[in-house]
Amino acid sequence: MRLTCLLVLVGAIAIHAAPAANTAADEPLSIVVFSASVFGSIPGAAASDDQVSIVYPKVLSFADVQKDCISYNVLTRKPLTVHAIDNDPVISGEGNVISSAKTSVSFTANQIIQPGGSYFDVAPFILTYKRYKNIDIQFAPGANFKFTGLRTYRDRYLSVDLVPNASGSGSAYAYNIHIFDPSFTALNLPTRQATPEEVQLAKIREAERERNIKIFMGVLFAVFISLFIGYFAYRKALARSKNSKPASKLIHGR
Repeated sequence: MRLTCLLVLVGAIAIHAAPAANTAADEPLSIVVFSASVFGSIPGAAASDDQVSIVYPKVLSFADVQKDCISYNVLTRKPLTVHAIDNDPVISGEGNVISSAKTSVSFTANQIIQPGGSYFDVAPFILTYKRYKNIDIQFAPGANFKFTGLRTYRDRYLSVDLVPNASGSGSAYAYNIHIFDPSFTALNLPTRQATPEEVQLAKIREAERERNIKIFMGVLFAVFISLFIGYFAYRKALARSKNSKPASKLIHGR
């Protein structure tokens, strides 16, 4: 029952994330990662094994799904256990069909979301599923997660964007990923990015620093000008004193 509910949730996220006009080719691959430390582990999994539930945008063979799981396993070096692969329509709790037949898979692996961590490792998912043009990944680490991770990234191959306030509660974080060119074989995504508040504070501090530098340079320039004027005034006064004769010499010289 828990597995069915989780797969229904993934399907609902897929429907929510994909615009109605999307074709099958553009419909996103949807991934949800549940933290075992918050939601608990599923039957047959270790207590620290997080659950990954994936809904593909179409029907795949079991062999293709298993290949994806192996690829993810190789990239993360985390042993994983596949618990279910289905090619059934996604059904809501009320028995309504949320979407037509699609392949879904659920597997567990140790601490995909690091307890006490501050970012999510999205690169292995992207590298595994880069053949899909659009990928939606949602992480559910719980409300106490202190997120400071990747917020936005873009290059010629892909873009990664954190959806602002994805859950409305701070307990879930969603990424929208668009693949422009799947020919990349490695990713070096930043694991730490400043929050908008930190960016704004940095701009204020930079503006203050520039203002202080300008004030310092202004004072330094004023001191230099004063010294320059004083020096030439002194030279001029010294020259006048050398050119003038003492009064006694002037009297005797008449």
